[in-house]
Amino acid sequence: AKAPIGDGNDEAVLLAATWAETTLCGWGVHGAHLDQGVKVAKMLRSAGHTLHHLGLTKAGHPRHPLYVSYDTQPFVWTQSSATD
Repeated sequence: AKAPIGDGNDEAVLLAATWAETTLCGWGVHGAHLDQGVKVAKMLRSAGHTLHHLGLTKAGHPRHPLYVSYDTQPFVWTQSSATD
């Protein structure tokens, strides 16, 4: 695709995060594509959002919820645990 991220995607993500009670990141290893995971995490943090995850992959990406036990509780995703 010429534009896999799409026009208005960042704005939609930021808007959704403003009304969300918890911002849960869970893109898994696919966040490495075009370095989009790091970009989205930086964008959300820059906008003042506290990010959460359900565990991190070996590469430091937030695990996709489909691959996490139902009883797993969210963790705050700190800068030190992030890949950025």
